[in-house]
Amino acid sequence: MQKNCYIGACLGLGAQIGECQNGPIQLFQSPYFREKSTKILSSHSNACTDTLSLEQRMDEITAMNRAISHLIVEAYASGERPFVVGGDHSIAVGTWNGVKRAVNDDIGLIWIDAHMDSHTFETSPSMAPHGMPLAGLLGYGDARLSELHFADRVLKPEHVCLVGTRSYEEGEAALLKRLGVRVITIEEVVSRGMASCISEAISIAEKASGGFGVSFDLDVFDPSVAPGVGSLEADGAAIDDVFSSLPRIFSHPDFLTLELVEYNPERDIDGVTKDLAINLLTLMDLSLRETFQGVASNSASA
Repeated sequence: MQKNCYIGACLGLGAQIGECQNGPIQLFQSPYFREKSTKILSSHSNACTDTLSLEQRMDEITAMNRAISHLIVEAYASGERPFVVGGDHSIAVGTWNGVKRAVNDDIGLIWIDAHMDSHTFETSPSMAPHGMPLAGLLGYGDARLSELHFADRVLKPEHVCLVGTRSYEEGEAALLKRLGVRVITIEEVVSRGMASCISEAISIAEKASGGFGVSFDLDVFDPSVAPGVGSLEADGAAIDDVFSSLPRIFSHPDFLTLELVEYNPERDIDGVTKDLAINLLTLMDLSLRETFQGVASNSASA
């Protein structure tokens, strides 16, 4: 059975407030991680984003993303399956550059998030880099996000699907529409059901020949059940709807890895968001074990 390892990317400099930097350390203190392989990457700066210029922040974000990518390639080379725990969502550039380098093939991505994260510096009202990683992975925006390791895009638009989107601006929506990226809004999730939407997302991402991953932002949940996130957005997804649908992803034979981001312990209430994140990781772990046992059983009977 392939051993899992967890990379904690302690970065908050991509957001307007930097408190998500402390998320991985808080999560890694859970008993869930007690006997698991974990590696921590920390930003050289503290979580106070207003003391650094945008250029300084971008330099640190780039360094973090390169470090994440390196550890992912290293993990695959040693026979481990790496999972990434953030940190703000700007770390996605490092995660999926690393996976593509390791797989050396096209990869798909299911982006489960309240936001599109598809701005560039030309379209972003906030200029916050954590609102730009998906655009960068699709080959658009600042070269530090769009060309970390590849001169061409990391993701092909036809292999990407967003699920749960409910907060976005015109510029990023226009980019995704122009590229033909499938966006399933929270309104569509409510009308169709999460299970149907996840099935469609899988059908899109699994077309990539190298497998697919999931970038999961905890703000996809409603703030009433997940207050400890970087950017609160009302009218989010319900826990049961999401959790009942995720095993279909985690047990898929082409599932590569999970990136879990934007846990903000400073905003959490009685640890409910931390527990939610750990339960999600536990669900993934169980799904992967069941898949492995099913494969082993089939192999033995062949």
